[in-house]
Amino acid sequence: MEIKHFISHRGNLQGPNLEEENRVKYINNALSKGFECEIDVWYLKNQFFLGHDKPEEVVSLDFIIENESMLWIHCKNLESIQKFTEIKTPNFFWHEKDKYTLTSKNYIWTYPNQITDKRCIIVNLESRIPNGEYMGICSDYISKIKENIK
Repeated sequence: MEIKHFISHRGNLQGPNLEEENRVKYINNALSKGFECEIDVWYLKNQFFLGHDKPEEVVSLDFIIENESMLWIHCKNLESIQKFTEIKTPNFFWHEKDKYTLTSKNYIWTYPNQITDKRCIIVNLESRIPNGEYMGICSDYISKIKENIK
């Protein structure tokens, strides 16, 4: 099995870091090391924001477009879905606790511990390497996982 997508969860590489995750500087660090990155994005009052539970840091559309091939955008409100639908370029999705979610680029975003196939991107917030078929992994420990797979 070849893993094509190693995705940092909110910029984390070696475990959760609640103070830094979903911040532009932290995300840039993960991107600079060659990892793709899942980010949480809100759209309010004509601005994009990063933040998991609430909008916290303004992020520019330029940043999103410049890095779109490396970003997995988790829309956090209806306005962000509407805006990204208008833009049509980034890979975005909405989910809460759905077992499976189809992204705008037709990837199957897969909640932990679900049956998978070779089209799935699995969310695995642990450091273990999961069993099964999948094309990508999103994890807080993605650096360790990538090191142990290759």
